[in-house]
Amino acid sequence: MILLETPSHYGLKRKGKTVKTSHLVSDTSEDELHEFAGKMGLKPEYFSEKSFPHYDITYIEHMKVCMHGAQKTNYRELVKTIRGRMEDGSSKLKTPTA
Repeated sequence: MILLETPSHYGLKRKGKTVKTSHLVSDTSEDELHEFAGKMGLKPEYFSEKSFPHYDITYIEHMKVCMHGAQKTNYRELVKTIRGRMEDGSSKLKTPTA
């Protein structure tokens, strides 16, 4: 499932302006995340593995991915979900099991 954090902080510069951003993540796999991001036209440079694999997106992009099925959540729940899916001592998501 693709999860989308509520826009909550400033700090990303786009076109010379500091903008409000949120994190786009997958609770399943990085492949799912990259596939969804590609469909949304997100640039590869928006991807980060800092803390956990995610895309930093702006408020405008946030609205677009919401309309395409991303599940909205707050930062605390997003981190709780992702940390539960990460491999021990790694920023990589565990491979899902059937």
